Amino acid sequence: MERKSLLNKSKIEYVDYNCNYYEGCEHGCLYPCYARLMSYKRYEDWIRPEAVTNALELLKCEVERKPPGRVMICSMTDPYQPINRRYGLTRKIVKILLDRGFEILIQTKSADVLADIDLFNDMVTVGMTVVTLSEQARRRFEPFASPIGLRLAALRILKGSGVRTRISLEPILPGTRFEEISKILSLDFVDEWWVGILSHTKTDPNYHRNLERFMIAKIEQLGTTDRVHFKQEISAFPI
Repeated sequence: MERKSLLNKSKIEYVDYNCNYYEGCEHGCLYPCYARLMSYKRYEDWIRPEAVTNALELLKCEVERKPPGRVMICSMTDPYQPINRRYGLTRKIVKILLDRGFEILIQTKSADVLADIDLFNDMVTVGMTVVTLSEQARRRFEPFASPIGLRLAALRILKGSGVRTRISLEPILPGTRFEEISKILSLDFVDEWWVGILSHTKTDPNYHRNLERFMIAKIEQLGTTDRVHFKQEISAFPI
C-alpha cells in the first residue's frame, strides 16, 4: 500500500502532526475503536494490517520542508503491533524524525516498545494505554495486546531510563471499579495521564458524572492536578 503523504497536520490537541505508516491493528480490541470506525473496515479486515511501502521515502522528503513540531506516530493504530516486527518501520521513522529535530509521542499497548529504548531521548514521550488492571478484562477487550503487567513493567523501565512516560486512560470499560482507576492514577513511574471519552458504550450518565468527580478528587488528593489531563471532548462534561 502506498500513500501520497505521511507527515500530516493533526487535529489532536496535544500534537502538531500525525504519521501513520500502518493501517489496521492486530491487537483486535473489542471495544469500539475510533480508528477502525473511521476506516469503515470490518473487524476481520482491520486486524490484518498493511504497511505503507513508500513510508520512509515520503518522510525523508517531508521532514526537509516542514517545520519541526510534535509528532504522534501511528495515531490511527499501534506502532508496536506485531506487524512492526516484520517491517521494522517504527525504529526507522523515529530515527528520521529525531535527526530532524521533531518531538515524538508514542502511544502503544505493546511492551515491544522497549526494543527501541536506545533511541529515546528527551524529545520522546512514551505512553501506554491502560484501561484496566484486570488480566481477565484485558483478555476480553484487548485480546492480542500485551498483558497489563508487561505494559506497566515497560513503563517502569522507560521511566528509570529517563524517558518521559504517560498513560492513556480511555475508554473506561463497563463495570470498572473506582478503586481500579485510583490505582492507575497513583502509579509512581508515570509522568502524566490523559483521560479521554469515559466510555464508548451506553452507560448510566450518573456513572460518568460520579467517576469524573472521583477522579478529580483523587488527583487533588495526590497533588497531580497539573499532570492529569482531561481531553477536550470531556473537559466540559457537566459535573
